[in-house]
Amino acid sequence: AVAGVAAMFGLAVNSGFSYVGHIFYTNVRPYIKAGKPLPALIMNVRAVQWYPLQRQFRHQISMTLGALHSAGGNRVRITPEAADLAYSLSLSAAPHTPAVKMSRIVYLMRSNRVEEKRPEAEQLLEDMRTRAALQGWTWIAEANMAAQNQDIKRFVGAVNAGRQVKPEDAFQSLELEKLADMLKEYKQ
Repeated sequence: AVAGVAAMFGLAVNSGFSYVGHIFYTNVRPYIKAGKPLPALIMNVRAVQWYPLQRQFRHQISMTLGALHSAGGNRVRITPEAADLAYSLSLSAAPHTPAVKMSRIVYLMRSNRVEEKRPEAEQLLEDMRTRAALQGWTWIAEANMAAQNQDIKRFVGAVNAGRQVKPEDAFQSLELEKLADMLKEYKQ
């Protein structure tokens, strides 16, 4: 009888934490869509704090941090420790998800940590080429990495592969066009 009461109490507490975590999490995507990534990140972190067992809360956190990094440009400084923790949390929830890996690649490039994390960045790109070859961001990241390395052959291959992929949105289409223009300039 005591064990049953304890189990019921434990389930009630667990359900309460889950409920509060979901209340915070339901605000993440609306804030991102509204162009407000800082409140989205705060809500995502609070959701993880309240209920770290929920996979989707952890899965989303590196992408939410990436949205803040993208929107803030040079005005936002994310410490390496915070970025590494967010990525680690997301990996614990979704280790093979292309979106998690892409958010990490983009962060490494934008934060100028590619040299420091070269083996990791190359492995992430290898995974993306293998598992997400039909996503334009894979080839945009590959071309940018090649440009940073001044690897013309790799750059040409990435741009050509990117041309074969249907862009997911206007921003991705613009990025692919910029890379194609860079390739045209190089060939001239």
